[in-house]
Amino acid sequence: MAAKKVKVWFVMIFWFVIAVFVGHEVYKLYDGYQIRRHETKLYGDYISDLQQKLPIPVALGVELVDARLIHNRVETQYMFDRYYIENSEKYTSYDDVVNYMTTNVCQNFSDAFKLGFDYEYSFVDEQHNLILNETITPERCQYLMM
Repeated sequence: MAAKKVKVWFVMIFWFVIAVFVGHEVYKLYDGYQIRRHETKLYGDYISDLQQKLPIPVALGVELVDARLIHNRVETQYMFDRYYIENSEKYTSYDDVVNYMTTNVCQNFSDAFKLGFDYEYSFVDEQHNLILNETITPERCQYLMM
């Protein structure tokens, strides 16, 4: 009789340990999902606000096609629509476009930089099959805005 009680207790403890382990793993998965979902919503809201603030130049067939906010090695990638500026003759070279973008990014993304974001964008010149990648960091903004 005593051996049977020990066996029953052993089986109950065994299944309890299994249930706790499985429950803990399920909770970790759910918690991770909630955190990722919350961060994605925060990034999405933030990017949506920034997209409305930031004018994007397109000059001489140069198109901004890809931009990322990079924060703690988590990348949020999004595609811009094509924006055209009326007086695009002001931007006659890649340097002009990069300077324009950098200045705008530094002015409009200051909050993002305070949070530790870097801003990366790529220009593609379809005529000449050229790609220009730029990464703007808070340090670069401080230097440029002096």
